[in-house]
Amino acid sequence: MMAASIEYDEGLAGLGDITMNVINTKLNEYVRKSNRYFSIMIDATSECQLGCPYCYFGQKGHRHMDPHKVEEALLAFAEAIGPGASDRLHITYMGGEPLLAWEQIKEVEKRLHNIESKFGINVTWGMTTNLIGLTPEIAEHMIKSHANLHCSVDGPKDIQNRNRPMKKSYGDKQYDLTDKIRLALSVTPNDYVRATVRPADAKRLDEISAYIFSTGAKNVALFPETGPLSKWGTQDIQDWKNAIRRTVENLGDGQDIDTIIKKKKGDPNKHTYCGAGVTLWAIDIDGNLQGCHHLTNNNDYQGFPPNGELRENMLQLEVPVKKHNDCRGCPAAAYCTGSCWAENLLDRSSVAEPDIAQCALKVATLEALHETDFVQQHDAQPAECGCQCYIGCHSCEGSCMSTCSSCDSCDSCQGGQCSDDYNCGEYG
Repeated sequence: MMAASIEYDEGLAGLGDITMNVINTKLNEYVRKSNRYFSIMIDATSECQLGCPYCYFGQKGHRHMDPHKVEEALLAFAEAIGPGASDRLHITYMGGEPLLAWEQIKEVEKRLHNIESKFGINVTWGMTTNLIGLTPEIAEHMIKSHANLHCSVDGPKDIQNRNRPMKKSYGDKQYDLTDKIRLALSVTPNDYVRATVRPADAKRLDEISAYIFSTGAKNVALFPETGPLSKWGTQDIQDWKNAIRRTVENLGDGQDIDTIIKKKKGDPNKHTYCGAGVTLWAIDIDGNLQGCHHLTNNNDYQGFPPNGELRENMLQLEVPVKKHNDCRGCPAAAYCTGSCWAENLLDRSSVAEPDIAQCALKVATLEALHETDFVQQHDAQPAECGCQCYIGCHSCEGSCMSTCSSCDSCDSCQGGQCSDDYNCGEYG
């Protein structure tokens, strides 16, 4: 349901107008200074073989993208970015299932040189796929094209077929993706194979990871199911915590996991904002620009981008969800950007109102990581902001804002670790 406070710009007739209104000088300066690049997710098709109950895409169909419209959209986007903002543009094909539009993808690939030659940027591409349609011929083409492939797999055969059943129109049959995962890893060996975990499978996280690692994968991404139909209970969250701990303890040499609390060796790290609406954009099946791929098949958000609160929040590097009352004093506040703003918007009609169950899962994940020897506490260092807290000490339960008067009055770090990310000394 659309938030009542959101208003839409009028008179934005062309894609060039839309991008010129949003991708501004300040944004381009950020990209240059941070050495980041622009990304675009493209809906290659609305068609999919699987009936995943948690899929964000909504009503499926049998439409494929028009390569000519996609080329026009990319040219308009590159022109709006302007020269010198970034030397790279990365395309990720989404869906539906992009491999069902493989011929259209190859046609767009032929046209990418027009963008590269006209604007002097390097255009790379890849896709997120359920692997059903992956063949050795497609894998070979992607390797030759230096394209990347991101796997979306939910786990062993029984979990995969229960959570992601094959539709009747595609045979309604049981299937095994083991060999497909291995083939995908020949394209992108370091891919973080993603598993969406439903509450009923939380206790099997370590089993899911072990299965994916058994295919030769080095990295696994474990993310809990989200959305209005997701029902995470107290026991499910405890099961998730216990299984995350077991998964981390059983990691072999060279193996890694990614989850809702991102971590680096030695200490958990902040879950980075994906950049949607800032450096990451989307093109829907009709060739229209959107601020996030979660919005491309949603009629409530056609005519994007909006003005007002949503647009203002999107143009910041993180959604200012830390100002939400529930975030004050949260142990995970220093490791969180406030959940996906598009999911917040679609599920609760506010970019700044996170799902409480997802918040609890983040806290449980942080606790699990601290209970393992995977996380080593940093030596205490005085914080630059002058308050009585220390980098990595966690005595304030991850949110110095809850105990520090200077941070509380400044609030520029939005509840995060100001000593790490912000120069707050002038506010003390």
